[in-house]
Amino acid sequence: MKTATMLLVCIALVCCRGEDGKDGAQGPAGAAGAQGAQGQKGDKGDKGDKGDPGTQGEQGEQGEQGIPGNAGVMMYVWNNVTFTQSKEFLIPNLTSEEGKRCEFIAYWSDSYGSFYPIPHSAFPSMVGYGVFGLIAFDSSGCRYVVYTVNPDATPFTDPVTWSSFRVVVVPIPAGNIVQMGASKKPGIDFSNYSEVAAYYGLPE
Repeated sequence: MKTATMLLVCIALVCCRGEDGKDGAQGPAGAAGAQGAQGQKGDKGDKGDKGDPGTQGEQGEQGEQGIPGNAGVMMYVWNNVTFTQSKEFLIPNLTSEEGKRCEFIAYWSDSYGSFYPIPHSAFPSMVGYGVFGLIAFDSSGCRYVVYTVNPDATPFTDPVTWSSFRVVVVPIPAGNIVQMGASKKPGIDFSNYSEVAAYYGLPE
């Protein structure tokens, strides 16, 4: 009898159990915890291997060459010159192309040693004529041509004798080649041979 009663109770408990309920809604998130203490600094790592060199860049364009100074001044001298009305003087070792890049400064001297620039049209009383000159360029090179004239510009036909005839050749910098007279910038009197000789280191 006691055993039957216990079985009935167990069956009743089983029969009275209901279905499982649905899960409840998720609760709100909890507050963030305090930040932990910073850990100790780690030991320095070993140095890494050296990387491969990079590709070499392209070479830059070469800069323009600077403009040169008036170097290489030369003087050509002819002594004891006698001629009538005109005379040509060939400048040695100077081609036409080289001559076109130069300035020519010429002087002649009388028997007293006085130098006169060319052109010279003052007609010194002791001389009585003027002198003009020009530069000629051809396949033979550079020639300095002189002419003697009277005060009225007619040809002076008497023979003349010069103690010396001198031509100073001054190279003109490439950047100034279009400016005739570009070499005449030192601030000296180019009609005075002594000043020109002193400036360029030429003999008197």
